[in-house]
Amino acid sequence: MHKRQKHFYVGVDLHKQHHVAVIINCWQEKLAELTVVNKPSAFSTFLLDIDKLMEEGLTPVFGLEDGRLWTIVSAVFNRPWTSCKRSKSSSFIR
Repeated sequence: MHKRQKHFYVGVDLHKQHHVAVIINCWQEKLAELTVVNKPSAFSTFLLDIDKLMEEGLTPVFGLEDGRLWTIVSAVFNRPWTSCKRSKSSSFIR
């Protein structure tokens, strides 16, 4: 099995009122789309919904879009790497 087949990918588009997550596999086939209210109390429900969709042996990889840059979130959030990438970004939004 190729290493990309061991993951599924959750892209989260962040908004003020709600967030939209699209889950795809390594072949970019859409598996699901979830909407979650932007409240701390809704986060655990969101993770449980993701867990229900997860197949045995697959690991989720989260990508968060914040208007400037897609940030890949692994098991440990790497704040210095993200800051470095943002400062080098050619984005016109600062």
